[in-house]
Amino acid sequence: TNKHGAWGNSKSNQLQTEYWRLDYWEDDARRRKRFIHNSFGSSHPEASLKAAIEHGAPEDAILQAREEFHAHLAAARKHQQIQQTQPNDFMDDDLVVEDRDL
Repeated sequence: TNKHGAWGNSKSNQLQTEYWRLDYWEDDARRRKRFIHNSFGSSHPEASLKAAIEHGAPEDAILQAREEFHAHLAAARKHQQIQQTQPNDFMDDDLVVEDRDL
């Protein structure tokens, strides 16, 4: 998610992933849900690898979780490189109209 909305394109925000969780709380009607920031969030491959290591899973399960985690990292890096190499459609300089152009 991006704090600037669907069109937010801040480079610093792209490098850091934010995680959210669904929080339940009660009001008078006792039926409210909201998303709140989850500082302990992780991606699924990262969580599966951590759980496999912590709970003493068999070696083949740990290796499979490690391979999935590395594949997830490689895909994320590839996506990030593609995003950085694609030129923006409009630059601020292109959108500025000078008086002499009118």
